Amino acid sequence: MPTFNEIMARIERLEQLVNHLYASSGVSKPDAGPLSEFLPTSSGPSAEVIELARAGRTMQAVKLHRDQTGKELALAKAEVEAIA
Repeated sequence: MPTFNEIMARIERLEQLVNHLYASSGVSKPDAGPLSEFLPTSSGPSAEVIELARAGRTMQAVKLHRDQTGKELALAKAEVEAIA
């Protein structure tokens, strides 16, 4: 499973490709705003999520992480699994 940083690098590359396609096609690009407005403001999982993950309570940690951040299941699961 890719890490959060690998996912972010892939998104950045895809954005570059989309920008190139807009520029080469002559179609004006709509303003979607910066990616940062879609990213969480915290630097990572909470202390409680980390504690649950390290205790082997992965399902509870993923659920709590999703509740706290609103992240999709796959991303929350990947971030929790990276802790253990």
